[in-house]
Amino acid sequence: MELNLDRMRSNQFFSVALVLFVATAALAASNSVEFVLGEGYYYREFEWDYGGFQWTWSLSIPKSLYNTYQGISVSKRTQNGVGGYGFLATTRDSYVIMLANELHESATEKGYESYDEVSFILAFVQSLPYTSDSVTTGYDEYPRFPIETLVDGGGDCEDTSILFATITLILNYDTIFISPPDHCAVGILGKNLEGSYYTYHDRTYYYCETTGEGWKIGQIPNEYKSVSANLYTIN
Repeated sequence: MELNLDRMRSNQFFSVALVLFVATAALAASNSVEFVLGEGYYYREFEWDYGGFQWTWSLSIPKSLYNTYQGISVSKRTQNGVGGYGFLATTRDSYVIMLANELHESATEKGYESYDEVSFILAFVQSLPYTSDSVTTGYDEYPRFPIETLVDGGGDCEDTSILFATITLILNYDTIFISPPDHCAVGILGKNLEGSYYTYHDRTYYYCETTGEGWKIGQIPNEYKSVSANLYTIN
């Protein structure tokens, strides 16, 4: 699927059932809150802003699923660098598919078309706190699976990029990894958009920054504007 600027829609207030809803209260100080409500699940609540509204998403993630991903070695995660991060984009994980579909259903109810839907998902991912691998895991590089990033309540640039790319791929958006020196971001296929893009296999992919809040599709941090970047198909 391709993004098209002409397909943007205006915002309208709505209520969403299930686990995603518009929050009327002010944001809490923390972006990720853990609830200890029972054994067998990690309970997480995420809060972010988009379209002039505050959103809250509550998740219960099976500990067994998290532990399965935790059991995969660091050497296997990092063996091919950013070019191998497709291994961590778990587009066939039924739980991650369910999460992606819940975001899609909420975007659809809101009246969002492609540009706003991807921007909505990007804002959610950007709300996750940045954490250093060396501090949180003891490894210089520890790329996380999407479930790990959600349970851990954040990660570094490759973790949030993998999470964002997995969700957009599940929702059939043509997605690649963009890797400036010592960084990882995502490219989304689009046309007629404002901002920075890369041409890959004769297609135009707009830069999506997943670390730090407020970055729009096509906006790239100054330190990456004048440097070359490697582009990777996500297999």
